[in-house]
Amino acid sequence: MNQESVEGFTAAVAEYDSITRLEPWTTEMLLKLKKTISDEEDIT
Repeated sequence: MNQESVEGFTAAVAEYDSITRLEPWTTEMLLKLKKTISDEEDIT
């Protein structure tokens, strides 16, 4: 994945959260997913 993918993911989550508030558990899981995506970018 590239940086644009991470930024797109972040923007999509923020937009969704502004419409329907995310629960803390969901937010935590999405942050872990974002970190995983970012870490995969650093490897390649």
